[in-house]
Amino acid sequence: MEKILNGLLSWVNTGIAVVVVIAFYTAVKWLFTRQPKLKKTGTTVRQVVLYTFGFIGFIIVLTSLPIKESVRGQLIGLIGIVISAAFALSSTTLLGNALAGVMNKTSKSFKLGDFITVDKYFGRITNTSLFHTTIQVEDRNLVTLPNLFIASNPVKVIRESGTIISAEVSLGYDVSRKIIEEELKNAALKTGLKEPFVFITKLGDFSTHYKVHGLLEDTNKYFSTRSLLNEMVMDHLHRAKVEIISPSFMNQRQVNDQEFIPKGSKVKEGSNEDVAPEDMIFDKAKQAKEIEKKQVHVEKLDETIEATKAGLKTAEDKKEKEAIREKVKKMENKQQIISESIENDKDKLKHD
Repeated sequence: MEKILNGLLSWVNTGIAVVVVIAFYTAVKWLFTRQPKLKKTGTTVRQVVLYTFGFIGFIIVLTSLPIKESVRGQLIGLIGIVISAAFALSSTTLLGNALAGVMNKTSKSFKLGDFITVDKYFGRITNTSLFHTTIQVEDRNLVTLPNLFIASNPVKVIRESGTIISAEVSLGYDVSRKIIEEELKNAALKTGLKEPFVFITKLGDFSTHYKVHGLLEDTNKYFSTRSLLNEMVMDHLHRAKVEIISPSFMNQRQVNDQEFIPKGSKVKEGSNEDVAPEDMIFDKAKQAKEIEKKQVHVEKLDETIEATKAGLKTAEDKKEKEAIREKVKKMENKQQIISESIENDKDKLKHD
């Protein structure tokens, strides 16, 4: 009985160490999740800190085990060898992705919801972590890109303030350049693009290549607007009696001079404008973007709360101080509600 009791007592220190490590790890995780100031550090930094604390906790528990000093030393030495070997073998992958993730995060080149192009991949960012970045592509599926891959390739990010949309068409020399440029600009304006302009990109043997550009301010409609611009180009050129056919076909004219321009359709223009394919294609990316906006709102609220609290020092009477405290309390309640909403949205995004 005494031997059993001594055996149990020898595990007391280990039990205490386990409880302390779990409590400390949970407290750190809670602080990163709930405190607005610590939320500014970003997901990548939080993951690095939590992984580090988890590893330190594991070492503490290991050193508290009721085993001989020689065995404990051997275990710690073995762990050191394993870790060294792991770093050596995965230095170009695991460690490289981690360092690239920290670099991508600190450079702030892109954020959740942004349209990015990396090598042959184009989509909207839905998640960023220490080792990889997830984007939602045109077919609505998710593609996970290692952070090292992103850091090693040029990254094109579509600006939130707007991007240039373009469409290209080749037409014969028998049509006036001024007429074509005017119709292409009108097509861009009809599409909703701002400040359209036209480039002549190539003078071919049988045709001239025109490229119309315009500024799209609402980047959420990138794909549908690009398609709509092509539609408007066809419609405007056909209404102006400009044929869009192959140069050889235009030059041979073996069809009794018939003009190949489609007759007007009875379908009303804009009948499908209310349908936004981007809402379906980039559903997770839009959710991630909303989370990002809420986080920014929480940070702004935090700054406003601090500035309002500073007013307590200059308040002259009790009534004014009470009004300031009441205002701070309301903002803190609002901040808490938004923070809880962010956590719910993250869980939903993770399991959707």
